[in-house]
Amino acid sequence: MGQTHHTLDMDFQHRFQPSGGHDVVWGMGYRMVRDDFSNTFQVQIMPEAQTTHLFSGFVQDEITIIDDLLWLTLGSKIEHNDYSGVELQPNARILWRPGKNHSFWTSVARAVRTPSRMEDSGRILQGIIPFPMYTQISLNGSPEYDAEKLIAFETGYRYAATNNFSADISLFYNRYTDLGGIVQGEDQWSMYFANNVKGNTYGMEFAVTWLPVEWLETEFTYSCLQMDVTGDAYSKKTIEETSPSHQAGLRLGIDLKKNLRLNLWARYTGEIKFMDFTNTDRYRYVVDDSFTLDANIRWQINGNMDLTVAGQNLLDGKFMEYGSDSYLTPIEIQRTLYAKITWRF
Repeated sequence: MGQTHHTLDMDFQHRFQPSGGHDVVWGMGYRMVRDDFSNTFQVQIMPEAQTTHLFSGFVQDEITIIDDLLWLTLGSKIEHNDYSGVELQPNARILWRPGKNHSFWTSVARAVRTPSRMEDSGRILQGIIPFPMYTQISLNGSPEYDAEKLIAFETGYRYAATNNFSADISLFYNRYTDLGGIVQGEDQWSMYFANNVKGNTYGMEFAVTWLPVEWLETEFTYSCLQMDVTGDAYSKKTIEETSPSHQAGLRLGIDLKKNLRLNLWARYTGEIKFMDFTNTDRYRYVVDDSFTLDANIRWQINGNMDLTVAGQNLLDGKFMEYGSDSYLTPIEIQRTLYAKITWRF
């Protein structure tokens, strides 16, 4: 299907310090989107043309409780959209710096994802049964579809021993409600988008930056993600299986000469799976865990000109990075080589 969007955005922001210890920023916004879809037999959105309005405002105050030791940040965003009405998204964060090299922080925030045009008033033709009676199997939007909601809890610690070493670790726990799923209609041939899925995710992220010598910079990252989703069998598996549980990366920056730098980036991604929407016990795609390597070398010809030669996905000629969803065929990522010249004047 074809689609055209005309978007108007207007934003206003103001920052001021009303008194000692307060740093306030606030603002307002307005967005108008006028869309026009070219419906097809398989995919339809009604009405084909529509104008939607989004009004928003926010305020945030960073409060210094104890100079150079303790800060509290409070804020909220409020929106009004044409699909789910008024949405409030508050957040709170506290930062404690007991010493020059140590920082602790924790935060809690609420966020929402508003419905799309497809989830509100779309229709996707899933299939046709010609005999004994011509029947269309469809997945339909619903005006009852509400915003998806998240409450996010995070905490972290940063240690910066010197200018040559730092380490960060953060833990997170997310509570999701009213996530998008699918329910059966009154007849067995119609399905509808519905907020019938909820779940929790939790995990950690870790990063270390170290410059052991003047000509070498290293950075190691690792993240772990666990998911627990409650809902229909298809939605549960399509959400839980499509994000890797483990990811890691190692980046090296090597100064070969004063004006010549080699960068290497190795990454590991865990296994992910994608369900066959016709059978919740069968996987449509399985993307094995993988290692990838990118590299580039940058030559600073002079103060105004750089030359970069780079290679991406050097360990494999092509590989599947993501399995896509039920309606699209995945595309394998190929090895890429390119050169870039930058001239500043």
